[in-house]
Amino acid sequence: MKHFFFLFFLIPISLYAQKKEYIEHNSNGFAIFEANVIDRDTIRNGQYLFYKDSSYLFQSGQYENDLKTGKWIIFYPSGRFKSVFSYKNNKKNGKSQHYYFNGKIYKESYYKNDLLTGQQILYNMDGSISEINHYNEGLKHDVDSVFYPNGNLKEIQKYDLGKKNGLYISFYESGEINYKGYIDSSGYYDSLYVYYKNGKIKRKAFYDHNKIEGDLRIYYENGNLESIYTYRNSIRDGIFIRFYPNGVIAEEGTFKNDKRVNVWKAYFINGTLYSTGSYNDNLYTGLWYLYYPNGSVKQKGNYQDGKPIGIWNFYYLNGKLQSTGTYLDGNKNGIWTWYGVNGEIINKAIYVFGQMLKLTQEQSN
Repeated sequence: MKHFFFLFFLIPISLYAQKKEYIEHNSNGFAIFEANVIDRDTIRNGQYLFYKDSSYLFQSGQYENDLKTGKWIIFYPSGRFKSVFSYKNNKKNGKSQHYYFNGKIYKESYYKNDLLTGQQILYNMDGSISEINHYNEGLKHDVDSVFYPNGNLKEIQKYDLGKKNGLYISFYESGEINYKGYIDSSGYYDSLYVYYKNGKIKRKAFYDHNKIEGDLRIYYENGNLESIYTYRNSIRDGIFIRFYPNGVIAEEGTFKNDKRVNVWKAYFINGTLYSTGSYNDNLYTGLWYLYYPNGSVKQKGNYQDGKPIGIWNFYYLNGKLQSTGTYLDGNKNGIWTWYGVNGEIINKAIYVFGQMLKLTQEQSN
């Protein structure tokens, strides 16, 4: 069971009031409250001591006419200072300090009429600064700074009477800018830039109430454009283009409500067409073509609801037919035939819903 031990050393406030000493003890016989009672009221004056479990001094300070005044100290069990406050008329006023258990400073703040005001500094245990904040009437105001253990800035954020409102910058631990944008109570707004360590732009976008609007551009570390997305209300909606590092288009198409729609094309790194076809609600639909790097058709066939359907043809690099057959609901179905490079039939098979029932190997002459 925890017990609390208070000692009050009080100064009479009236020469004419009747004064009587009052002491209260706990079950172990320790005094837990001691005061001078004046006209049946307990008016605290002088030093105040508060013991926890009757074993160590937990708090000390001064009262004047029952109001906290001057320096008040909170202690660790070891006797080291934990917190130091200055009071005037029962309210925190002036400098306050908080300490780690080893006695090193943890935080320095200033109060005016019980409200944080001005600069507040937070420290790491090694004495380096971890944060610098600013307050106005108890609310964060102006630019706050957070630091890495090595002393470099980690991030800065502008506040306006307790709310984020303005420039935000985050940094790599080595000191280079990582993010640069604007944040308010709803999140990001206006432009947001993300950087590589070499200072080149990695990503840039425009935000409205923490939602991306318009183009989102992503870049390779060499500065070349990697992709362009079009957003509405933070949803991909519009033209999309992706590039190879050498600047050649790798893929292009359209999003609608964050899903692929209409014609999409993909390209080899040399710029020749690799594939073309359509999407509907993020699913393959209609006729699709795949090509070899030399431009000849590699395969062609139709999709329905994302599944291959109907006759599909596959070709050799020289354009001759390699195999042909039919899909039903995404499964091979019916007769499939394979051809040699000279056009001769080399195999035939019968499928039923994806299961091969019979394979015939043609005899060469």
